[in-house]
Amino acid sequence: MNDDEIRVLLNRHWLASDAGDFQTEHEIYREDAVLEYPQSGERIRGRKNIQSSRTVQPNKKRFEIRRIIGANNLWVTEFVLAYDGKPTYTVSIMEFSGEKIAHETQYFADPFVPGASRAQFVERMDGYPPTAASRSLPMSGFLRYNAQTLAASITAGTAAAICALLGWPVWAMFLGWVAAFAAGQRIKEVARSYVCFLAGICIGAAGTVAVTGLNPYLGPVSMGIVVFFMATIIASTRKMPYANIVPNFILGVLGIFAFHAGHFDIAGVKVAAAAAVGAAFVWVAGRLQNKIAAA
Repeated sequence: MNDDEIRVLLNRHWLASDAGDFQTEHEIYREDAVLEYPQSGERIRGRKNIQSSRTVQPNKKRFEIRRIIGANNLWVTEFVLAYDGKPTYTVSIMEFSGEKIAHETQYFADPFVPGASRAQFVERMDGYPPTAASRSLPMSGFLRYNAQTLAASITAGTAAAICALLGWPVWAMFLGWVAAFAAGQRIKEVARSYVCFLAGICIGAAGTVAVTGLNPYLGPVSMGIVVFFMATIIASTRKMPYANIVPNFILGVLGIFAFHAGHFDIAGVKVAAAAAVGAAFVWVAGRLQNKIAAA
């Protein structure tokens, strides 16, 4: 593969990274590729693990490519990586084996205030951080920590109040909150988390109906049989392409199986609705906390 072809692959990779297209973004890696972050001491082995590690990150990321240079099997990309709007100046060093990346190392650096002692020798670069005079002072760590805590508390309280006013179970709101917590700022992942939770509710509802129907004939044994089949179904979802978050299925089953036995009626709908409020508000809380972190 010549240099022009590699550059086309890199452009496609970075465009997909900026668009949040994780599948296309990681097609450029070998199955046994290695990614290293020397500043944090992390090493990730395998394309699947590299992709998963980026998929679960809660931050909204944008990529602004400054330049791509390289030849043969060694290529360097200089870009600005914005986490929820906060820029980080980044260098990616990629080593190719054929047409795939075998090894990548990334270095990250935060913007810093220009030194006053050398001001007479420098000129400002277009598109880079403003001068010290125009930058606001960052929030202290103590204030930031407490502001983030307050944001989460206010958001949780608001979600609970909404459910209480509507007559929906507040505890179910917290189940939805927990189910969507790991998704962070990626609205698509929040939706996927809730879909898995909702599917768990449906499985749990079917289970309660089955237990009620079998109990007159099998007694307590009916519970074991039904749970066996529910567990089999839930465990099988881990290889599904979309709805594959097994813990969220279990939370959904818990939400309806322990709450309402025998049939699925308006009570189950209320559990699902309250969980949706929790999932939505955990996303709001994360957004607020990330804005505070960038302050």
